[in-house]
Amino acid sequence: MSSMWIRLNIGATVVIGLLLVAVMARGAYGGPLDPPGPPGSTDGVQGPGTPISSLPFAISQPGYYYVTRHLTGAAGQPGITITTSNVTLDLGGFTLLGGPSAQDGIDVVGPRNIVVRNGALRGWFNGINFQATYSRIERVQVMSNANQGIIIGALSLVTDCVASLNGSNGIYVIGGTVRNCTIGENSPGMIVDTNSIVEGNRVYNNGSTGIDVIGDFTVVRDNQARGHSGADILIESQSDNTILARNLSCLATIVGTNTLLDQNQAWTTPC
Repeated sequence: MSSMWIRLNIGATVVIGLLLVAVMARGAYGGPLDPPGPPGSTDGVQGPGTPISSLPFAISQPGYYYVTRHLTGAAGQPGITITTSNVTLDLGGFTLLGGPSAQDGIDVVGPRNIVVRNGALRGWFNGINFQATYSRIERVQVMSNANQGIIIGALSLVTDCVASLNGSNGIYVIGGTVRNCTIGENSPGMIVDTNSIVEGNRVYNNGSTGIDVIGDFTVVRDNQARGHSGADILIESQSDNTILARNLSCLATIVGTNTLLDQNQAWTTPC
């Protein structure tokens, strides 16, 4: 009897072990190896907030808005206009493409507490005209716009963005902050007006000047700049009380008065 129980216990153990192996094999799926492609349209997916599936589009009420697919603007019209405060605009990884004689891709003049994030604007007059306070633009690409890539107003932030191939300035900062952006092949790279902060950016191969400081009480620090036909960093004669610290460039031209220089360096390789 004892040996029979032993045989039964061994048989039950084997069966349970085989079942466990089968369950583990079913759960050990690692998913596809190929990376995902570009974002697909989310027109049919109704999420929280207000979807944007055509242009032009006017935002006049606070809230969360999201783009559902790549969109092309109408001839002679702006893309998205924001006239109220407390708005988040999520581009969803999509591109807003300007139409013939396009106006600004995103036009924000006056409100506060605006967030624009996660997408691209191409082929507009100005990519983003963002004259809002206490607001920010993050993870946005502005490319091949006829005039300026981004215009950023007082007490607002542009971060982790790319501005390239725009007909005029990549970014024009008027009393705001530009941080951790890549700015290349514009003409010029960046115009910095009064009470602005420009830090941690990579500014390369713009048509004239890399960083052009035209206003007072500005801070330019921890940037890398090279490959410009003019100065990599230019402090204009009308610019007073500028801090220029820990930048790496080929040529910095200091014309303004009361400029504080701190640990700036030149590239060791030929420029």
